[in-house]
Formats: sequence, structure tokens, C-alpha cells
Amino acid sequence: MLPQIKTKLLENDFYTVKDINNTMSEISYIDMTYTSATSTSPAIVTPNIFKKLIKLHKLEISISKYVNMFDIQDVHNIYSIIKKEIDNEFFKKATELGDKNRFDAPIDRLDIDIDKIKTECEGNREKMSRFVMSKCINSSNIIAVNGRIGNAHWISSNRKTYNYLINYFDSFSYDGKKINIGNIQFNINDSVDDDILLIGRKNSIDQPGVHCFVLTDEDGYILFNEYITVGDPFNKTYIIYYAIEDIGTQVETQYLKLKTRSISYYRRKKLEKIKALYGL
Repeated sequence: MLPQIKTKLLENDFYTVKDINNTMSEISYIDMTYTSATSTSPAIVTPNIFKKLIKLHKLEISISKYVNMFDIQDVHNIYSIIKKEIDNEFFKKATELGDKNRFDAPIDRLDIDIDKIKTECEGNREKMSRFVMSKCINSSNIIAVNGRIGNAHWISSNRKTYNYLINYFDSFSYDGKKINIGNIQFNINDSVDDDILLIGRKNSIDQPGVHCFVLTDEDGYILFNEYITVGDPFNKTYIIYYAIEDIGTQVETQYLKLKTRSISYYRRKKLEKIKALYGL
């Protein structure tokens, strides 16, 4: 008996999830066409319908023991493997796009250099907290202006970066479940790289953004293929097909990466990587 997992269980605060019934599928979405301004005419932005071919790839999940019937824990473990793999790929893609968006954003006013903020705020904790919050809100506004859909929905970092910044988050609100900076939800996810804040919005499946596509059966359950190693019936592999795909003509405008350390810190880290690579 194969596990039964509805794709709706993969829904989250960061990306949409769509069922598709073929490993090669065409997706339609709405985005803007940009015409540059000239000496005789202004820039023109018009909405259009675009199409993109989505190719799914496979994820193999090894099961160490043969199972005839899945109990709740078995299904939960398989779900956790799928979710972690998808999250890792999503945040990698969103980070690449957020890094690309830095070229068009006033990044020198948005990065959170704590040492610099301490100097500018003369060590005043309350001022520093407001400073950090304003940078996050300004970053959200950059996404709204350049992305032409709306403000950011979420900010995310891994736990290490969160612990580094928590002393400067006095101005956040906490409702018992979620942390909010202004009206933007703050999330901790260890799939995010060290020393950055990643800011973005979750758009609908027909809008620019990074989305998840999953192959399902007719009933909307994730479609699993089963493979048993020849000569070893206790060694079992389950295969699903999915894709994390960015859609949009300027999809990077929906995400922004902020650095949370000084320039000298990043230079030092880069030098350490070079030394480690060459054994210096």
C-alpha cells in the first residue's frame, strides 16, 4: 500500500503548490510587459498572459524496511522528507532571485549592518530596534513598487541569524504563534543561508513568483512510484515528481536578500573559504 498524502499539506506561507497530471505541463500566468521610455514617449507597462513549460524531476525516498501498511508515523516521516527537500530548493531559488534584485534596490540603505547601526544610534537599543524594523518595512515597499503586485508577506532567516538579531527586534509583535515586524510575518527556517534575511511575497499560481508543482493522481494525492531492489525486498524506494519553478518576466522583484553583517565580516568569511579550499 502506497502512502496517501494530499498536496494541500504542502501549502505554507512562502509558496503556492499546484497539482499537475503530467511530468511535462504548460502553465499560464499573468505578468507585465515593459517598454522602455524614449525621448518621445513614456515607459509603458501592460499586463499580458504568458505560458511556460514546466518539467518535473524525481525525488527518491529510501525506506529502510519493507512496510505493507503505513501507519501515521511512516506517512509523517515521508511527508517530512518531501517538505524539507522542497523547502531547501525553494529558498535556494528565492535567495538567488533576491540576490539578483539587489542590483536595482538601494541596498546600502537596506542591509542590516549591526555595527554601523550601533554607531548611528549611539548604542540606544530602542533606536536600533526601530532602525532594523524600518529597514525591513522599506524592503517590503521596494518589493511592492518594483514587483507591482503588493508588499512583502514574509521575512525569513535561519535560527542562527535570528539569534544574532533577536536583541534588535524589540519592535516586533508576537501573537503566541507568529512574530511580526510591522505587518510582515517573520519566520525561522533553517533552509535559509546564514547571515541573511530573505524577504518575499507569496503570489497566486498565475502570478510571478517561485511555485511548487507536484504530480498527483486523479484524487489529488501525491503520485508515488514504488521501486524494490532486486534481491532485497526490504530495501524499498518511493519516487515522486515535482518542480520548484520561477515564473515571471522579472520574477526577482518579488524577493529581496538583505545581508546582516558588515562588509568586513563577509570579506573575512570569503577569505576563510578560499584558504580552506586551497589548504592554506
